[in-house]
Amino acid sequence: MPNKREWLKKLREEKGYSHQEIADKLNIARTTWIGYENGYRTPRGKTAIQIANLLNFPVELFFYTDVRESQIKRDVL
Repeated sequence: MPNKREWLKKLREEKGYSHQEIADKLNIARTTWIGYENGYRTPRGKTAIQIANLLNFPVELFFYTDVRESQIKRDVL
């Protein structure tokens, strides 16, 4: 089972974006965005940077998978 990115959902909601609105801003499919939030997909390269810039968080958060993840997210978010 993938690791849900509750932090990503929280950031999206704090900015007031629906799934469709953020997908449109990033020029991706709504289902792709939902896959990012649910942890089924991980954005790569330019898309990851665009998301991080839009929601104002370090792009590295997408790629942390070890024990430090929850601590780093608490510190950043």
